[in-house]
Amino acid sequence: SLGGELLNPGAPELQTITTRTGSDKRTANTEAAVDATTLSRTVIPKFLLPYLIVATLVHWLITRIVTGRPQAQPDPTPEARINFLKAVVPMVPLVFLFLTGPPFNAIEFQKTWITKVDAKFDARLIAVAMLIGVVAAAMVTPSKARDSVKTFFEGAGYGFATIVSLIVTANCFGTAIREAGLAKMLGEHIADNPALLVPLAAIAPFCFAFISGSGMASTQSLYEFFHNPAVLLGENPNDVGAAVSVASAAGRTMSPVAAVLLMCASMTETKPFAIVKRLALPLIAGLVVSVTLRMFDLI
Repeated sequence: SLGGELLNPGAPELQTITTRTGSDKRTANTEAAVDATTLSRTVIPKFLLPYLIVATLVHWLITRIVTGRPQAQPDPTPEARINFLKAVVPMVPLVFLFLTGPPFNAIEFQKTWITKVDAKFDARLIAVAMLIGVVAAAMVTPSKARDSVKTFFEGAGYGFATIVSLIVTANCFGTAIREAGLAKMLGEHIADNPALLVPLAAIAPFCFAFISGSGMASTQSLYEFFHNPAVLLGENPNDVGAAVSVASAAGRTMSPVAAVLLMCASMTETKPFAIVKRLALPLIAGLVVSVTLRMFDLI
């Protein structure tokens, strides 16, 4: 989970950045007022791709070293037949989102069908895509169709218990440290040491997401801390937003309480901290390289 969701214009992290830059009246920097599509196509990839390349290479090297050691062989299990029709069901919501949004726009989907408020359209369209996925799953498994509604709400409950609760808690914590004056103190420190803007914009969200398990909440809570110093220093707040968002994704990926890591640990019957130990070095290495490149204006 390396932050690929940031390439989706509907990502909440991008909405956080565009909302803040669009409401900023103190700067004449017109580059700050860009939409989420521009962020996902031009700004985020500059920071995300070096991070992805380095993290993947380091992870591959570590895996080669670890798997080179003698390991206990698991008991052979009979191969299960693959039902390809069922296997493509998870792709249905993704294909729907790609076809209804830029750059394809192959399917015309009227915003008024699901909301009268433009700001909520992207989020609600994702919900529609998920419902279409549920219907597709029920259609390819008729014998289990009657259980689809029950399973849907079980999944929704799991999401509230393990994901939404983390986001709410992290947002509350972010509000608390802002009210405590940390944002003001951080802004003053960056103003005295401008070179610390990008490193702190990566380190703080990374640590916050690692502790809370939510990259979304980390971006929503901390981006404002770095937006104002970036504007005062004449830096492009979108580049700072990219650093905050990607670092938050890295911290979330490495967090032992993140929903994605807990789910992977459950599916592979692995302890969460065993996965964290395997991920730590690749994620940190990739982030260090991206931050360094950005500090020297190489990306």
